[in-house]
Amino acid sequence: MRISVVTCTRGRAQHIGRLLESIHESTHPDFEHLVVDQSLDSTTREIILAAAARDRRIHYLHRAEPGKSKAMNMAIRQSTGEILAFTDDDCEPRRNWLAVLARLFHQSTADIICGKVSGAPHDPSRGYVCQFDPGYPHVVTGPQCSLRQLGIGANMAMRRSVFNRVGYFDELVGPGGIIPSGDDRDFLYRAARKGCQVLLTPEPEVVHYGYRSWEQDGQDHGRNNSIGLAVPYVKYMRQRDPVAFYRYLGDFLGDARKAAGRVVRWHRPLGVNRLRFFLSGATIGLRYPLDPETMVFRPRK
Repeated sequence: MRISVVTCTRGRAQHIGRLLESIHESTHPDFEHLVVDQSLDSTTREIILAAAARDRRIHYLHRAEPGKSKAMNMAIRQSTGEILAFTDDDCEPRRNWLAVLARLFHQSTADIICGKVSGAPHDPSRGYVCQFDPGYPHVVTGPQCSLRQLGIGANMAMRRSVFNRVGYFDELVGPGGIIPSGDDRDFLYRAARKGCQVLLTPEPEVVHYGYRSWEQDGQDHGRNNSIGLAVPYVKYMRQRDPVAFYRYLGDFLGDARKAAGRVVRWHRPLGVNRLRFFLSGATIGLRYPLDPETMVFRPRK
């Protein structure tokens, strides 16, 4: 089973070498690794090309125009594998990551698999690393699913046929886009709503090194993440879908309960801004033309 690994990178030369080496050491030999570079300097390109000279399975792609979703769509169209696996430039997949994915796709009818994302060692009092733990293997599908149930793009794989059913990533959503986060959850939610089976399982694992301090990057990332979690619901709410409204309201109330508990204990971060940004995500999701067939935003003319 041939797997196309897709990674988009921009200005993270300090991380990309570790990722390339971890994929190179994969116990599953039948793969290609497409790396789309959107960096502003040549440092990252030189690291990738040096790795590609040692391993012909690594393919360097360059896209000057910013936008993670645009870069992913570019790589998808140029890939050859029957399975596409996505991970980030600041991650380190386990050596058996691709082998586990190949086995799970062979043994199941799952259309998409989202695995465990573990945080690299860090001091949680000073900052955080985005993580995702499915807990146990289970399948999510249909309009009833919550965005918070779905996985994250640092460890996500799918059959090529999914793109025929769902379309591609929304190019206005995600880092570098008008809506600066949520490209992964937006795609997964659209896929689940189309009836794709999303298998959540801790067996395929990657380690995430994307540390963010509470004082600096954490606040901006938290803002973007909350907006990105709201927008996919709003797309369907615009189609007068009561299930999407119910899920949006449920997630908002869940965050409100957590924020109230943190305020009572005065446990920072309080989570109040998360509520504010989740609400602002709803207004942002109303601003742009929407294709009702693909549920992808159209650029304003």
